[in-house]
Amino acid sequence: MAKRLLGLPLRSRRITAASALALFVFYVSTMSRSLSMYDSPELAMVAEQLGLGHPFGQPLHTILGAIVSRLPGLDPLVALNALSALFGALSVIPATSFAEALVRPDAGSAEGDVRYVAPTIALLGIHPALWEPATRIEVYPLAVFFALWAAARFANAVLDEEQQPAPYFATGLGLGLAASANVVCAFGVAFAMTPRLLMGIARQEIPRRALRVLIGGGLLGLSTHLYVFLVAGRTDAVVWGAPTTGQAIVHYFTAADFASKGVESWSEWGTHVGELFFWSL
Repeated sequence: MAKRLLGLPLRSRRITAASALALFVFYVSTMSRSLSMYDSPELAMVAEQLGLGHPFGQPLHTILGAIVSRLPGLDPLVALNALSALFGALSVIPATSFAEALVRPDAGSAEGDVRYVAPTIALLGIHPALWEPATRIEVYPLAVFFALWAAARFANAVLDEEQQPAPYFATGLGLGLAASANVVCAFGVAFAMTPRLLMGIARQEIPRRALRVLIGGGLLGLSTHLYVFLVAGRTDAVVWGAPTTGQAIVHYFTAADFASKGVESWSEWGTHVGELFFWSL
């Protein structure tokens, strides 16, 4: 019988916890101790100052970053890097729960051995594409953790044909929190689960209210973006774009500052995808 870890059903709870811990130790031992590339300096600065970073604000990362950077006896930059390492490692838990849900045996079938699922996922965590953002100050580990958590919660609810609203509310909440760290990660998972949600409602496997409840949970998770308006008028901290007027708010949340940032052509986009694919092998 499946037990629970971080609110998710797991048949291999101890092994999963140990795998996540081992990956966390690896990440911490190899992580940056200072500022690094990409958005790392900006994210560190807004967390330390409780300011506002680039669109769409990343409020969840800023708030959690502000908390850990103020922990006594710990260098703020080390703490912020460790925040990425922590959520990167914790992602093993929802990923394992999701994987176990997909290989759940049918009625009357023998249960498979799932002891190797979590260690395998943890080993995947040392791949450069996953190790790199988990060992520097970055929003992706935080966003991926909540996106995977939402996916695992949803998968188990659908397979159980859950009729209670709580699992769907939790799914929406997880997606909203993921979007509060990185919108793209949340959107990708939400887009992937939408067909199964609608199919489940059409087949009456899950209640019609599940969609409303899920949206409600998502809106609650997204409410962290109220932080943007709380700090928009600050002049003693870094505040991107000062979104204090209607026009400035629209400019900020449409990411107009990045309008010129794009791929020149579809062929160039395809070239980049190919380069990423071969680099990841």
